[in-house]
Amino acid sequence: MEAPTTEALFAAAAALGVTAHLLFFKRFEIDTHPLLLFLVFSIAPFVLQHILSITLLFGFVLAATFTTSLFTSIAVYRVYFHPLHHFPGRPLAKLTQLHSLTLTTKSGLKWHQILQSLHLQYGDYVRTGPRELSVANPAAMSYILGFGAKPGKGPVYDSMEESVNTTRDRDFHTQRRKIWDSSLKTCT
Repeated sequence: MEAPTTEALFAAAAALGVTAHLLFFKRFEIDTHPLLLFLVFSIAPFVLQHILSITLLFGFVLAATFTTSLFTSIAVYRVYFHPLHHFPGRPLAKLTQLHSLTLTTKSGLKWHQILQSLHLQYGDYVRTGPRELSVANPAAMSYILGFGAKPGKGPVYDSMEESVNTTRDRDFHTQRRKIWDSSLKTCT
């Protein structure tokens, strides 16, 4: 079997970048694991060198091609095809959460003031990040939360230990809450 050509390797790396976005990264937030991503992309050229028997420099170029293709696919999706793409907001906010972080840092950590100015500029609904929308219309809250529904816990609770107070899993909460309630009844 003959070795793949350079063009075929570049095409495969680019196609894998788009495929990785559509099958994996589109469903998961890659922004929340920057160190893991850095580690994987740092090791990739060495793995490619070993598997494909290529030079390390060519391994770095293939990894860069994959990464460029991946981030280009993510950017095009976030700007033109994301479910929030039609909401107004700053163009960089559609691409990265770093934009909001930069604005917050420049304001002396006064995000509420930045958010207020964004709402004055863009209206009641403002896209503040790739997957974030700020809503300043109180009438919209019943639609957002569901009619009469209790608001759930946000994704930050996934990083905490699993307990009655921090779980987002309703079945787990119900099971643990029964134990909690019965132990409190014996104390009184």
